[in-house]
Amino acid sequence: MHTVSLFMSRFLLCVVFAFGALGAAAQTTDTQGFYSEAVLKAKLAQLQREPENFDLLWEVAVIASHQGAYDEAITALERLLVYFPRDPKLRIELGVMYFRLGSDNQAKRQFDLARTLNPNEDELRRIARFDGAVRSGQSGVRFSNSVTLTFGHRDNILTTATGPSILVGGVPVLILPEQSGTFYSLTGSSKVTWTLDTPRADQITARVWASYSDFDGSFTDFDRQSYGLELGYQRPVFLNFEGYALDVRGAYRLDDTNLLGQLGSFDLWEAYIGGIKQTNYSRTSLGYVYTEAEQPFGSTLRTGVVRLSYAQRISPRWSAVGEVYAGFQRGNSQASSDVYGVEARAEYTHRLFGGSLDALTRVSLGYDVADARGVTPAISPIIPLDIDRVTASISEEVSFDNGIDLRLKVQAIEQDSSLPNGEFDDFLWSISLRKRF
Repeated sequence: MHTVSLFMSRFLLCVVFAFGALGAAAQTTDTQGFYSEAVLKAKLAQLQREPENFDLLWEVAVIASHQGAYDEAITALERLLVYFPRDPKLRIELGVMYFRLGSDNQAKRQFDLARTLNPNEDELRRIARFDGAVRSGQSGVRFSNSVTLTFGHRDNILTTATGPSILVGGVPVLILPEQSGTFYSLTGSSKVTWTLDTPRADQITARVWASYSDFDGSFTDFDRQSYGLELGYQRPVFLNFEGYALDVRGAYRLDDTNLLGQLGSFDLWEAYIGGIKQTNYSRTSLGYVYTEAEQPFGSTLRTGVVRLSYAQRISPRWSAVGEVYAGFQRGNSQASSDVYGVEARAEYTHRLFGGSLDALTRVSLGYDVADARGVTPAISPIIPLDIDRVTASISEEVSFDNGIDLRLKVQAIEQDSSLPNGEFDDFLWSISLRKRF
């Protein structure tokens, strides 16, 4: 009960800090309630009697930041850091308070320390936004780089190699062979973030990456080189003390695959536009993503999907994420498919070896369907009429202080189809090692 209460106060603190610019406009109404100066004085007096009351420390930090009493907020946050020294959110909010106070060097130091504590994506964006403002006199650009090495094994993977065929309606249909094998991949990534000098600290991001992978299978071998570019723009909008943001992204990917001595290329373009709503302890996103893939042998696949995602923080350690989507797929012919699916994921944050290492466990279960319309074997003999797929996975990620992340993953996929070339049961395990720079 004490932990949950502390957690709720913590998220309230983050929201108030994030939208502190609106505090002055709303202060005339808030001074009548929780954020009033009288309440702050009462909380400070209570804190003299209960110096180790974590919930009370959070409340003091929240109210003091709203009142503009940044010294009091800093004192409360620094006392909490004595008990929770590896909490990235605490470091971030302490940096924000130093930024509000005008102590740019102290703010920069806290943001740099927070980066070493494995912050999540939302926390990284918050660091970049305020750190960009701190460094505006020097540079509004931040770089982050990583190299990832992955090794694993797959059973019953489908390949596009030529295999035996059967007749369906007088038309030959490929039966793609299943095989097992080991694989490895090496990926390098570089990301740059521009925080613009605007009232809302708009952000522009660009990421380039390159990857090489090799599969040594029981039936055939293949290797692949992949390259990609991703661009993004996010514009925060603040309404009624809740966070809203416009999210626009674009991506390009090129795959060159060498299979049985033949080189095939795969080009993919992707565009996304959506919105994000952030509250005290939840995050909702709604958007539309369109992809166009130029596949080998001149075929083109276009996909348009609406995605709705909701993430809920249940406790300081547990989070739940749900996503639903629906859309279409269309190839070169007049044939098209309805695609829809759902995914549920649970995340558990914990610490190993007496709290010296941060770890994150993810368990996910997904189900997706593709129902074709107007497709017959005579029109498209290698595209299954109907596909039902279930995906289950569990992963464990461990982060070290030196910027190294270790991930272990196990995944199982079962796919059923109305045609035999679309059915398989795939099992995968992998070990990944990532170094962040």
